[in-house]
Amino acid sequence: MEILLRLRHWQLFILLFLVPYLITYLISPSETEDSMHSDMLWVLVLKWILILLFSLSWLYSAVVNLHRQLPEHTKMPLLTFKINFFIYTIAFIGMLSIMLFVNFQGRGGSMNLPAAMLLFFLCLPFICSLIYTLVFFARLLKTVELQRPVTFGEYALNFILLLYMPVGVWFIQPQLNRLCFREEDSVL
Repeated sequence: MEILLRLRHWQLFILLFLVPYLITYLISPSETEDSMHSDMLWVLVLKWILILLFSLSWLYSAVVNLHRQLPEHTKMPLLTFKINFFIYTIAFIGMLSIMLFVNFQGRGGSMNLPAAMLLFFLCLPFICSLIYTLVFFARLLKTVELQRPVTFGEYALNFILLLYMPVGVWFIQPQLNRLCFREEDSVL
């Protein structure tokens, strides 16, 4: 997974966002009325799975790599990050599954009350764990960069960039390249 950290910002952008869209565009079904709805849904699911796979792999490998470089006097619990990361992943997959299940029951997108309640209760842990995961990553990135504990004002920009991931990749990845591989550059 370290290979994702070695990529340039434009390469990571292409991998995270353009490749999934290009793959789904190339395999999208012909535009016939009968098969378009169900086949197109699978194409959209594939796109979101690819985006999720690439972005979560990048996020997890960046956090694990940066956590090794924390200053000794700074404590940031990696286990809490891993738990929230797992909750985020499971909740996202659960929400996607519920939406697929409702769509394939032939309701045409309308949702019954139990499915809506389940989706709502999956959204709560999804949002909370997403925020925690991104705040942890932003704080860790700034802490490793400055080699001291940081306040929210110091890492708020990184957090906002991570919320808007396609734009944020262009700014976060060069910082990651510089921080994760600075020892190798000094040896060479």
